[in-house]
Amino acid sequence: SNLGDYQKALPLYERSLDITEKSLGPEHPDVALSLHYLASLYSDLGDYQKALPLFERSLEIREKMLGPEHPDVADSLNNLATLYSNLGDYQKALPLYERSLEIAEKSLSPEHPYVAGSLHNLANHYFNLGDYQKALPLFERSLEIYEKSLGPEHPDVALTLFNLSLLHISLQQPKKALEYVLRSIPIQNSHIKTIVGMVPEKTALDVISEKNETIHLLINLTYRYFLEDKYTIKHTFEQWFLRKGIILDAYRRFYDVIFSDETDEVKELLLRLKDISSRLTSLYHRKDDKEVEKTKKIIDSLEEEREAIRLELIQKSKAFKTLEAIWDANIDTILNLIPHGSCLIDFALIPQYDSENNKWLDPHYYVFILSRDHIELLDLGEAHIIDELIDNLRKTITPGERGPVVIEIPIHKIAQNTEDTFKHHAHNLYNKIFSPLKDKVKDNIIISPDGYLNLIPFEVLVDEDGSYLIDNKYTFTYIATPRELFLFSLKEDRQTHISLIMGNPDFDMDIEEAQPKAQVRAVDIFGRFDPLPATEEEVKAIHSIIGDAQLFTGKDAREDVLNKAESPRFLHLATHGFFKDDTPNPLVSSGIALAGANKSYINPEDYNGTGIVTAEKILNLRLKGTDMVVLSACETGLGGITKGEGIYGLRRAFTQVGARGIVTSLWKVPDKETKELMVAFYNNIITKNKKSPIALKEAILQVKNKVKETQNHTHPFFWGAFVYAGDVTF
Repeated sequence: SNLGDYQKALPLYERSLDITEKSLGPEHPDVALSLHYLASLYSDLGDYQKALPLFERSLEIREKMLGPEHPDVADSLNNLATLYSNLGDYQKALPLYERSLEIAEKSLSPEHPYVAGSLHNLANHYFNLGDYQKALPLFERSLEIYEKSLGPEHPDVALTLFNLSLLHISLQQPKKALEYVLRSIPIQNSHIKTIVGMVPEKTALDVISEKNETIHLLINLTYRYFLEDKYTIKHTFEQWFLRKGIILDAYRRFYDVIFSDETDEVKELLLRLKDISSRLTSLYHRKDDKEVEKTKKIIDSLEEEREAIRLELIQKSKAFKTLEAIWDANIDTILNLIPHGSCLIDFALIPQYDSENNKWLDPHYYVFILSRDHIELLDLGEAHIIDELIDNLRKTITPGERGPVVIEIPIHKIAQNTEDTFKHHAHNLYNKIFSPLKDKVKDNIIISPDGYLNLIPFEVLVDEDGSYLIDNKYTFTYIATPRELFLFSLKEDRQTHISLIMGNPDFDMDIEEAQPKAQVRAVDIFGRFDPLPATEEEVKAIHSIIGDAQLFTGKDAREDVLNKAESPRFLHLATHGFFKDDTPNPLVSSGIALAGANKSYINPEDYNGTGIVTAEKILNLRLKGTDMVVLSACETGLGGITKGEGIYGLRRAFTQVGARGIVTSLWKVPDKETKELMVAFYNNIITKNKKSPIALKEAILQVKNKVKETQNHTHPFFWGAFVYAGDVTF
């Protein structure tokens, strides 16, 4: 439960309590300990009513069996007080906190870390009551003890600094609050640095999510009190981008190490480093530690060993040295890497801090606007309003149902009738997220989205004149985090191989029953994949443009062919894509279909999912150095959204295994127009030597203009789904 897997821990704690009671009797101190752990778990789950009688019984046993002055009694009092605080019963909590502190100071020592914890909790109590003058000296004394007993880099030091920052906001001392929060963040970053890439991704997400309140507070502080202070805005942006998307960047570099041609010695060192990092994470998150000094010695020893291994890996592994570099970026580096004539707009989904009531409120979308010589911070307003506008827009994208039904309906006629509705929603969204920026941005815009903003191409927004933004001067490139500008600038040994092109897979391979042709590249309502004849024309045309490429279609467009690919220069996959938002694992819920996919749906046990290539499977590919992956299919840019980490899906998976750029779609796409768009796109890159963002924009405009000429409408369903994300220099 130290790492947050409470549901798995609950039956284990319950069984432990049952065994302990039966073997030792109902009043044994070990029973009190089991009760304590079970109560703490219920408290962490927010089930305070179940936790309360367990804490009370644990306290009763400890007072009776150990005596009223025992440190374990202080521990029980402290946890019971915290529970009452969570229930809002501050009057019951206060004497328990005070008695807990008194026992701890007597039974341990005034400089013991547990005393610091008791002081911290009592300070928090007064803070919640609004008695800031009583809280301040308690927090300060707690900080002093923590720094002396645990060292200045311990997570408990960072937490106390954070709470001091909150306190000074309430005391109307924003400069002091800024000082404390800026001291807290580097300590947290040092801890995050030891775990990302080294522990399971879910664990890393949980740890970082817990620590992101410091970044959220910093942005709140900066916007509220330091909006005219460009130095503070720059420093705030630097702390934000070092944290945003850190898991994606860390795991991307970690895969570089795993799949690089390293020696057995390097791989053994890496395994040792992972083991140490997992143990350290568990120790740092240990609750109710009764042997603090012993734990500190273990932590110190492990950190010393970890640092020694890290330095050895830097010497012996180029890939690991690059992994370490994700923390080397700074604000000046990022500003200098923004191309001339370009700007970066970096969105941040940040909860609002209510200093009057000491609580967090619903989030707003903030945006940093940066060029080489300018930086600005704006608040775009409540996130739920913007998210609702995005939902409204997405509901009007597809002018008809998917799968075989599309064949029976005149989708261009529907598009003519619904484009005005789409434009209405696109203009409403434009007013919220782009109009406030339009006088501050340049023609070439690099966008790092956050939250639901990952689900829309800015190109389809509609301005005051009723024009789509793609018709204006703007060219958009998308990146997961500003740090990517730095990572793509690093000089690495890159060796790409012949390009790989796959299209029109035989989804019914090994099935006798034939299927109808599809017009939309998405799985139909029956859970089967229909043939996509236009993808055959598409991939053959692209093959003739690229020249030096392997081409696989029909029964040859198989999953095992993709799995054998090793750093192709271009990887083009023209097929069906799918995304289902009703599964708990977004890396399994998004994917593409290759040959034999329908047999996997009909009889998955016999076929082992062959032909269904999920984002999770993509993580086993070797694409380090691949210039670009193009997913010419439906909804390949969708996935599970994680605040500050982007979308968990195909785009993230391909990026994580090394692709420098990727083209994906944000909704279902029509077969014929997609073929025309893709052929024009590659022709612009290869024949006309244009960079990917410009090549894609011009290809989109070509298709858009053709739809207007032939169908008398410009509905974005037919041209607006695809976006380029990644290396802005390619």
